[in-house]
Amino acid sequence: MGRLRVALRGVMLSAILSGPMLSGSIGFARAEAYSAIAFAADGLRTLPAMPATGSPVIADFPGVAGPAPFEQSFDFRRGFDFAALDPFQIGPPSGHRSIEPFGANVTAIKRGGIVAKWRKVKTRLLAERTILANCREDAAHCPAPATSFLAVVDKARSQSGWLGIADLNRSINLNIKPMSDMAQYGVVDLWATPLMLFASHAGDCEDYAIAKYVALQELGVADADLRLVIARDHVADEDHAVVAVRYDGRWQILDNRTLAIRQDVALGGFQPLFIIDGAGVKRSAPPDGPADKVAIRPAAIAATNY
Repeated sequence: MGRLRVALRGVMLSAILSGPMLSGSIGFARAEAYSAIAFAADGLRTLPAMPATGSPVIADFPGVAGPAPFEQSFDFRRGFDFAALDPFQIGPPSGHRSIEPFGANVTAIKRGGIVAKWRKVKTRLLAERTILANCREDAAHCPAPATSFLAVVDKARSQSGWLGIADLNRSINLNIKPMSDMAQYGVVDLWATPLMLFASHAGDCEDYAIAKYVALQELGVADADLRLVIARDHVADEDHAVVAVRYDGRWQILDNRTLAIRQDVALGGFQPLFIIDGAGVKRSAPPDGPADKVAIRPAAIAATNY
């Protein structure tokens, strides 16, 4: 048990952390909302002890598990990242609209490592969707991973519009432990499907992203408004996978490293490399060159033969 004293927006927050629950007094009206939204007991696993120094992003290299989602929102050198606790934050108001997230200029591709991985995922998803459909009809005989996944979807469905999307993002982030494929499967890169992820409750960035992609489909979001995005995060200096969902005509980014949901135009340093949707895989052109000249740098989710 430890006591944190944090100066936040001119207000002193005295909080006592004990296991997964947060109790305390906050001198403004949004306290109860954050307590219910960000630290509710349902689905929140016990968080491990924080390291001596934190980081607002994770370097998810093979064999090294990243910090827990809440840890990623706290940097002992910088203080409390209030925005990272707010699942309803969608970035600054903007009139920017684009066909693809981050305004990417894309070209469809039919070959390569990313295409092969996505085809394998789609094949496994056919079987998993059958399991999920059977669970809807016969919950008593539903496998535990499917029960857990559907519970996340149904909880989000109980809320309307944007609140459901925010709840889904939060639930998956808090129920899954960051872990590299090397640590979990003994391979550099493996794209897990939702039931694989919810069987182990551990995975890396693309596993979170795929689970959110499928969960949003289950929630009723149209394929035209969903994208899996593999991007170069120049701020974190790593390749990273996220989900983009188009809401009210604007692309919002769901990231396993934070509970905050931000508009694509609010994220500096993100260079999309590949964008995946119901039609297949598309390669994104870099700002200064055509799509077939994009340079891929090694990172946690990188594999040979892009």
